[in-house]
Amino acid sequence: MPSKKIIIRVVIFSSIIIGIFIVGILGYLGVNKYKDKINLEKQEIEDQRKLIESDLEEQKAKIENLESKLIETQKEQSNLVRSSDLPKQALTPSQIINANAKYVVAVACHTQDGIALGSGVIVGSANNGNLIILTNYHVIDGFYASDTNSSCIITPYQKPVHHAKPVYFSNIVSIQEMRSRDWALLEITNLATGAKDSNVYRPTLVLDTFPKLCNASELKLGSEIVILGYPSIGSNTVSGYTVRELIVTEGIISSSPEDWEDDFATSAKIDHGSSGGGGFLKTNGCYAGIPSFGITGEIESLGRLINVPTLNSKFYNFISELQK
Repeated sequence: MPSKKIIIRVVIFSSIIIGIFIVGILGYLGVNKYKDKINLEKQEIEDQRKLIESDLEEQKAKIENLESKLIETQKEQSNLVRSSDLPKQALTPSQIINANAKYVVAVACHTQDGIALGSGVIVGSANNGNLIILTNYHVIDGFYASDTNSSCIITPYQKPVHHAKPVYFSNIVSIQEMRSRDWALLEITNLATGAKDSNVYRPTLVLDTFPKLCNASELKLGSEIVILGYPSIGSNTVSGYTVRELIVTEGIISSSPEDWEDDFATSAKIDHGSSGGGGFLKTNGCYAGIPSFGITGEIESLGRLINVPTLNSKFYNFISELQK
């Protein structure tokens, strides 16, 4: 029989083996558990990283969207600055004169009641090439019924005198209608009508442009306007002859053109002889109205102008046709 010492050694050895085995098993399990914990922590970190990256991408997209909207807003603001909604700088009276004085003429007509003084605006030409002047009817009133062979004397700005006679186009308007609305047309002729020698001619007045007509929508209450004409108050006598000078006044449209269809009021000064002249807007120099008469109050006075855009549209756009 094995000795007692051998048995004890076997038991001790077995115990050591079992202990080592148990320690190994426990160590293996501990290492695996630690690895699992490490892997779990890595997974959590990875998940957090992905979540942060996703959030950063979302924030980046929002920033890019805001930047895009900012750029669009800046473009819109830039377009607004360049848009025609902003008030344009008004023309000066000097610019109005430079552009339109060549169309405005002094008018002196022999009528049954004597010589009537006024002004007029060359608005176009007839089929025969003669220039046509738009003026007030009261400037030439009595000339139609006159049996004299005289004519109206026309003095363009810084040009020699010419001659003209009233003319009307029956297919557009009757004389009665022109009288009631106080507007008339004169045709400039080459022949100096009334001269003793019927072969006396004046130099032909030639224009290759005509005043730009305003659109009705451009005439607004408060719009600035410049009046060009030849009132008697601006006349001088030189060597026994009366020399009429172009007079310029300015003001605003004082009554709404929309409320008064055929005419409107202005604060610009209008005097005897200004009738038939031209009212031009300072916004772009367009032809807006025909000075007709002034109304004097206790202290101040207002003038009235025939609404040219309305006049043109009411009578088959005759001014536009004359300008073709």
